[in-house]
Amino acid sequence: MRLEESFGAFPETPLAKLDGSGSALPPGADWAAGARMIHDRNTGLFWELKSPEAGSVNDCGARYTFAECGAYLSRLNAARFGGFDDWRLPNRDELRSLMDYGREDCALDPAVFENAPVGDYWTKNVHKKQPWFAWTIFSGFGCAVVKSMESRQYVMAVRGGDGRFGEWYSGRFTDHGDGTVTDHATGLMWQKGTGERTAPETAETLCAEMTLAGYTDWRLPNIKELGTILNPDENSDGWFYEPFEAAEGGMFHYAASTVFRGQYAWVVNFTMGYDGYYGSRQAPLFYRAVRTAGAAVPAEAGPAPFIVTHTGQTAAHDLKGRLVAPDRIKGLDAARVTLPMRFAYALDGQTFRDENTGLTWDAGHPAVRLPWKEAAAFIRGLNAEAYGGHTDWRLPEREELRSIADYGRTVPAASEAIPTAADFYWTAAEHKLDRHLAWSVYFGYGCCIGFRKDKPACVRAVCGGKLRLLLPAAERFEIHPDGTVTDTATGLMWMQDEPEPLALRDALEFCTALRLGGYDDWALPNLKELGTLVNLSEGEQWYFSEVFPDTNTKPQGFYQSTTAFDETFGWGCNFQFGFDGYYADRMCGKYPFRPVRRVNV
Repeated sequence: MRLEESFGAFPETPLAKLDGSGSALPPGADWAAGARMIHDRNTGLFWELKSPEAGSVNDCGARYTFAECGAYLSRLNAARFGGFDDWRLPNRDELRSLMDYGREDCALDPAVFENAPVGDYWTKNVHKKQPWFAWTIFSGFGCAVVKSMESRQYVMAVRGGDGRFGEWYSGRFTDHGDGTVTDHATGLMWQKGTGERTAPETAETLCAEMTLAGYTDWRLPNIKELGTILNPDENSDGWFYEPFEAAEGGMFHYAASTVFRGQYAWVVNFTMGYDGYYGSRQAPLFYRAVRTAGAAVPAEAGPAPFIVTHTGQTAAHDLKGRLVAPDRIKGLDAARVTLPMRFAYALDGQTFRDENTGLTWDAGHPAVRLPWKEAAAFIRGLNAEAYGGHTDWRLPEREELRSIADYGRTVPAASEAIPTAADFYWTAAEHKLDRHLAWSVYFGYGCCIGFRKDKPACVRAVCGGKLRLLLPAAERFEIHPDGTVTDTATGLMWMQDEPEPLALRDALEFCTALRLGGYDDWALPNLKELGTLVNLSEGEQWYFSEVFPDTNTKPQGFYQSTTAFDETFGWGCNFQFGFDGYYADRMCGKYPFRPVRRVNV
């Protein structure tokens, strides 16, 4: 995660404008041109754009008390603004991430957030010492201040993210015992102790000369970075997170490298919790050095979770196969739009990027068909020529390739904007029980099938990302005593026990009524979610026997999903043989199923 003080530091625009369906727009697009959201490619967060229309659901001029924010967000979610229903209040660090401290007139760039008034915007953080106050960010300068909860302030709703940025969680900080602390939420390594009071300009030099723990790339943090180690749930030693050592005595003003209007120093006050500009750059202030350590996830966690998107299905059918409104039968795939697929396309047509998973795909070789081993040689050639500017092309894993399938379409089951043949496409996954086969995705319909390695199939290379799906089951799954299982590879929580096989409507009602673990948002999975539970690598079973020991593999082994194949057929995964496909009598036939809920997505 990059926390640059000014977006001018980025070689490309990190704030992408999206329309109401999540499609990318040119940088200069405004509300009239359809812009409705901002996607911050740096943090992964999605932000609402305010409407200039008085009385609209997100009227730019509307202000709310802290208590009224919940009702506003409920209206925004009920309207499925931008196609989503999980809008929320941002925390302090999230909202501050939008501020551009290179701007002097307004830190929230009006060219990007065109209709957002200058003023204070609520965060979700309550002032712990004075709980009748809550924290806001003033968009004029970018500083954090408290306001009475009874006052009316603006709201900038957000969604997405990994749930770690700006939040405390167990394991967030690692104290290395050598005077350094790593923050895994941001990928920053910090000096544990405090530098003596000195002028910020001097502090910059002292940080650059540091060799703490053998590192030589220490620097004075910018205001965004410094703010991330302020604990809004302050403790008795000041507003520090536990690993950090506070200075002794006085007001804990810590200097940032960020300059206000060419002469003032930005500071964070770890005594009172606020931040702002503070006197001259020559004023004596505490400081704490920082360096960039690496990826913003715990080292022991390995690769980041794989984001499971929606299937793209929009049509719903009743028990007789008649087309009905998606919400007619609660829980159907067309009604439960979990996370819409979103792609950004390179102007040269060579690649496209999945905005949800972060993976970049080859779009320039739709006609290449090769045997499995020769596909590897083809990909080596892509890397040798740095095709599309990348040198880490590879064959995709099975669920990576499935992630771009659109089950709302057939022949091919893919977006019209992605050049795709209605044919078999190779994955990197070999069939663990038959060395002559490797797994493929058939993009006529989107099903996963074992395919002979010596036969030609299409090749679609991918780059970026590392799948936690490839971790051993013992590292990947967390089994809870309340009968639930969390898949850390996907952020999905599953019911561990086996309900009795039921017809589709009964299975949907079972999931809706389920209160397992105290949660009330259980659902029947779509095909993409269910497919992540197929065990492609360990043992001889196609399910994770130590995690889901009672998986039903007889007589057919098909587990149903909410995804429909057509009016009467449904998609499911076969845990007896490892493939997936469509099955008959979708509405009335009784099939096994496994309830799911989303934890981190």
